Amino acid sequence: MKKVWTHKKWVVFGICIFILTVMIKSVLKNDILKMDIVGYNFISTHFIDDKITPIIKVITNIGGAVGVIISLVLVGYFTDNKKLIKYFLINLCIVIALNFVIKNVIDRPRPVDNRLVSASGFSFPSAHSMTAVAYYGFYVFLINRSNKSKKVKILAITLIALLIAMIGISRIYLGVHYTSDVLAGFSCGIAYIIVYTAIVDDYMEEEKLINKRKENKV
Repeated sequence: MKKVWTHKKWVVFGICIFILTVMIKSVLKNDILKMDIVGYNFISTHFIDDKITPIIKVITNIGGAVGVIISLVLVGYFTDNKKLIKYFLINLCIVIALNFVIKNVIDRPRPVDNRLVSASGFSFPSAHSMTAVAYYGFYVFLINRSNKSKKVKILAITLIALLIAMIGISRIYLGVHYTSDVLAGFSCGIAYIIVYTAIVDDYMEEEKLINKRKENKV
């Protein structure tokens, strides 16, 4: 089963890289894509409401610095495995640096109309979307490695996936990102977390073996 999933995982990686490449080429060729207009028009027509906006702002902050820091503090407080903090921090540093590099290479300005919150920096890819996938995607990796029941795992992963999707949608809703920014952020984030967790998985397995040897010696 693990071999099958490993194979599928790298197929997903290839698809995400392909989507990201297409998005980059399209954005470099055209300032605004058709999907950007369609995506925002759909959200603005069906969802934008003064009563909903405060909730959307909370959701978007979960994918930002404040939400991630609070989550990281909780992880550090409740987990006995302090090495997890190291993996979370390395993960964050890499994905933030990667997003910064891509943003500055593509150099795409943010949308200027219909902003409901202020935002600075370049637009492509969405840092909130990319970070949400990478950071909360690491939780998915840990859940899969856990001994929890299949039902619990499915429920937890589904809730995390919905949260990630809502964070991306919130960036379009608030008018600070184009649809293509969010799609690129998701694609890049998924491709990245597949590579990162593949590397971390080996280290965690090695640490587990080392701990078992220490326990046997004792």
